[in-house]
Amino acid sequence: MPRRLRTSDLLSDFETYRLWQGLSKKGPTKSPVPSRWKGMLLERRVFHQLSELGFRTLAGRVKELRGLSGIVYENDVLVFKPGVVNSLLIVECKFRREGSLTEKNHVLLFYQRMQDILMYYAAIGYPKILLPVFVSSVPLDRNAFRFCLTYGILSLHPCYESSSIYSSMVACRPPLAALRYLLSTLHEEKPESSGVIKGLIRSITRLHRYTIRYISPFYCFRGALDGNKLEKAYFDILYRCKSVLETW
Repeated sequence: MPRRLRTSDLLSDFETYRLWQGLSKKGPTKSPVPSRWKGMLLERRVFHQLSELGFRTLAGRVKELRGLSGIVYENDVLVFKPGVVNSLLIVECKFRREGSLTEKNHVLLFYQRMQDILMYYAAIGYPKILLPVFVSSVPLDRNAFRFCLTYGILSLHPCYESSSIYSSMVACRPPLAALRYLLSTLHEEKPESSGVIKGLIRSITRLHRYTIRYISPFYCFRGALDGNKLEKAYFDILYRCKSVLETW
C-alpha cells in the first residue's frame, strides 16, 4: 500500500526556510523601483526561488486554472514538484506599503479560489492536491494569520523584528517548518542541548500537522482546532525557540 502523501513531500522544511529567508533578506520593499512594479518583482522573486529549488511550471508556463463556478483564475505563481503526482503549489503574492498590514479579506479570497479550483478538478474526475502559499511583503494582521493557521495556508512575510514599524505580535512570524529546519541544524551542532531541541521539534511537528496542510477532495477537517488556540500554541513555540536559537 503506497505511503500517504505528506505536506513535506510538496514543500520540505529546507525549501520553506529558503523561501522565507529570501523574503527577509531581499524583500521587494527595499528595491528602488516605483511601487506599481514591486508586486510583479515579488512574484518574480518567489518564482525564481522555487525554480532554484527544483520546482517546475506547467507546460507553456500556464498560470490559469478553472474553478467549478466557471471562473478562470490567473495565479501569481503556479508550480509543481517533479515526482509528486497531481499536486500543485499555488502561491498568492501581495505587495503592500511598508507600515501597513495584509488583511484577512485577501486570504479569504485566496482560499475560496483554491476551493473552487479543487472542486472543478474533482468534478471532472481528475482530482488534484493543492498546497496554498500566501506571500506578503508586509506582516499579516492577526485575523489573517489566524485564518491561515486554521485552514492550513502557509503564510510567509519578511521579518521586521529589528524594526520599530510593527508590534512584536506581528513583526516576525517564522514558518514552523523553517523553525524545525533551524532546530535540526542546531541539534547537529550542539548535541549537548539535544533534550531541549528534540522537545521543541516534537512540539513544532504536532502543531505543524494542524496548521500547514494541502487541500484535496479527500481531506477531512476532523480534529481541526480553533484559530485562537492555534495562534497561542504558535507563539508559545516561537518564544521557546527564541531562547534556543541565536538568530533566524
